[in-house]
Amino acid sequence: MSIFNMEHTKKGVPPWLQHLQENSWEIELLISGGAVFTLLQFPEVFLNFMRMAKITSVIPGLSLMMVMGMAGIKILTNGFILHLLLRSFWLAMVCLNYIFPQGIDPQKMKRAAPFRSPHTEGDLQDMIMATDRHSGLVIFMTIISTLVLAGLVLGIFGLVLLLEPLITRGWLPPEIDELFGISCIAYFIDLVLMGSLRKIPGLSWLLYPVFRLYDFITLRPFYARPLALFSSNVRRPAFFGGALVFILVTGLTTYFPLVQTMHWPRLFDARKYRDQLTTSNKAMVNWYYADQCDPSHRGVVFIPSHLIETNYLKVNLRYDRWMDGLIDHSNPVRDQRFLSNLIQLRVNDSLYTHLEWLETKEIGDSQLGLVAVVDISGLPNGAHTVKVESANLPDPEYQRIRSELIYQVAIPFWKDVH
Repeated sequence: MSIFNMEHTKKGVPPWLQHLQENSWEIELLISGGAVFTLLQFPEVFLNFMRMAKITSVIPGLSLMMVMGMAGIKILTNGFILHLLLRSFWLAMVCLNYIFPQGIDPQKMKRAAPFRSPHTEGDLQDMIMATDRHSGLVIFMTIISTLVLAGLVLGIFGLVLLLEPLITRGWLPPEIDELFGISCIAYFIDLVLMGSLRKIPGLSWLLYPVFRLYDFITLRPFYARPLALFSSNVRRPAFFGGALVFILVTGLTTYFPLVQTMHWPRLFDARKYRDQLTTSNKAMVNWYYADQCDPSHRGVVFIPSHLIETNYLKVNLRYDRWMDGLIDHSNPVRDQRFLSNLIQLRVNDSLYTHLEWLETKEIGDSQLGLVAVVDISGLPNGAHTVKVESANLPDPEYQRIRSELIYQVAIPFWKDVH
């Protein structure tokens, strides 16, 4: 048994565990490679699930959960990619060190002024050990960060479900939402700063009950000891620099998949006249046309294609959860409330008052909606526009909701029938 193994065995480290620690790179490469392959395919699945949840449910905070969930996926993805790169670099150095065990030849590393090389002797052993340690730190922080974020998502989701009914009924002041948000930010700052806020006398007592709650919902008791070992030994300036870069990369990789779904401004688009491309108020957007996007990306209203080669135009309307407020106040009799009664459809300026709307289902029972087949045989070939909007009904509450949720879509199409 080597001195290294004997020394660790005396400290209580079993030989099998010591062997695993010394040869963990094989398992790490396998895990990281499989994780990266899986995670690169997961964002689209997650976004489709969240889009469906926003369509079918009225759960508060879904947008925040979507952002934080995507951030968690990107933390894992970027962390495993970085770990895979470090381990690959580590393996390359191990191979190179094996090929040239004699180390650097100082005679061949002489440089003329002003060039100087600090690498004039020795081998790669120290660099190999440093890269090995960095690989371990990356995989640790990746897993811990994801656990924290997952805990925050679940905790915030649970607290929102608990607080929203109490605020709605007036049992809690609306300002509790702001306090909740500030406390979340404070907890996150304390986590990044390795518990610095907990070290401030006086403030620690004020933060204690809130932070203890967040500790519980973020599963901190599970990883508190490893985190303490990390926080008490890591070189903080280097850690904060690396963490800042990693947060920036994660923020950007989270932003790009969500920019369209969340309707965020495009940070890197320097075109000044995006909203002044034409004087026309019409737009050909791909989610208006079924043949230009997959079912999960279609808009609330869509038609088969921009080019209609028959005398009949099929118009689809998806039933979303936000429409329930309008339907609730469309008629005092529940049995007389129908979504089809709330839809006005025009082709160009002609209102179609006797359309038959039929129920339709797609992707199992998750996407429900209506479809109407419009006779356009009287229209000449050429450009036309189909317009769909919510009807104007007399009920005051309906009028109030409609003013907030008024929905109008204008979809251009071209008829070409021979």
